[in-house]
Amino acid sequence: GDDLFTGEYWTGTRAEELGLVDGLGDLRTVMREKFGDRVKLKLVGPRRRRLRSLLNPLSPSSAIGAETWADELIDAIERRAAWARFGL
Repeated sequence: GDDLFTGEYWTGTRAEELGLVDGLGDLRTVMREKFGDRVKLKLVGPRRRRLRSLLNPLSPSSAIGAETWADELIDAIERRAAWARFGL
């Protein structure tokens, strides 16, 4: 009731007790319970960093292990592209 709108948050079992979630489980288990064992889930990993490999020669050899301006730029572009896939 009144406890729900205090700004606090609940996770796990308490959120389930309050009716804030339908249940607890991991993606694979829940999907297989709903749709059967033949469910195939595609693993999504980091994309290949083509732009990084193209710009890598621009990195000064004295900055081995340190991020350069090109590394930071590429990281920012890759982050934006990853989030854009979700419309964010």
